[in-house]
Amino acid sequence: MHAVLGAAHGALIPEAPAASPQSKERVDRLLADLGWLVHEGSADRTVLASALDALEDVGYRLDDKMLQAYAKAAEQIGDTEVAHLPAKDRAGAVEAVVVVTALGGPVLLALRRLAQESASAHRYGTGRGR
Repeated sequence: MHAVLGAAHGALIPEAPAASPQSKERVDRLLADLGWLVHEGSADRTVLASALDALEDVGYRLDDKMLQAYAKAAEQIGDTEVAHLPAKDRAGAVEAVVVVTALGGPVLLALRRLAQESASAHRYGTGRGR
């Protein structure tokens, strides 16, 4: 089942530009520190390393504390999503992985922005009499 789900998920991964060796090493360290079981050849390793490079290219380094926070949030989401797969229905599980991965991204992004708005309002006030 793990291999089947991995193949379905892998088909959705975009082509990533080459990543720097430093960012690849950073991703490897992060995954090792978290104890995540991720294949060495996972394209998402390169996607993450490349994204870290892109941030640095525009002058923003995602520090280790923030990267760990992102990873912990992602871990909780990933665990929840896998737990909700129909384990006895291989075709249904593959379909769920594809749908949730493809359409869940915008949900996560919107929730992130909403959370940032709320955090900003709590930290700095709303400017509406508060």
